[in-house]
Parts: sequence; C-alpha cells; structure tokens
Amino acid sequence: MLKQNSLCVNALARRLGVTPAAVSQHLHVLREADIVRPEKKGYFVHYSINDDKLSEWRKITGELLDCDSK
Repeated sequence: MLKQNSLCVNALARRLGVTPAAVSQHLHVLREADIVRPEKKGYFVHYSINDDKLSEWRKITGELLDCDSK
C-alpha cells in the first residue's frame, strides 16, 4: 500500500483490519530499518516507502543469491 501512496497509521490500520497500535509497532521497526519515511502532514504523520533503501537491499540480496549459483 505504501508503494502506491503515503498513508497515516489510522488509514493503514483500517485498510489492514488491525489496530492502530499494531500498525505503529510495525512502522517503528520499519523506521528503524529506514524502510519507511515519516512525513508530518498537519496533525498526522504519513509514511511512505524509502525507495533508495529498497534498491540497496535488492542489490545486496541479488549479490548474495548470485554467489550461491556460482
């Protein structure tokens, strides 16, 4: 969902059918890993995917997987 648009905790919780507290816990982990980026919009924080970090992870995992096939 976050690859398509930035969303706040409550919007994510509604769409996923889980509590805002559960979403907040998961977003905390994703923020720590720099996978999502927070952006304050009025009273809410909206989260979006950090495409640079995902590209970095894609490259690293691709290299690891290529090593196994050699």
